[in-house]
Amino acid sequence: MDLVLTATVREETGKGAAHRLRREGLLPAV
Repeated sequence: MDLVLTATVREETGKGAAHRLRREGLLPAV
């Protein structure tokens, strides 16, 4: 679970944030 949490935090603080939003459908897939 630590790996999952770390990955989530990394995406939240990194450029992966946009990717996460796109995954959730909040951003249009370009």
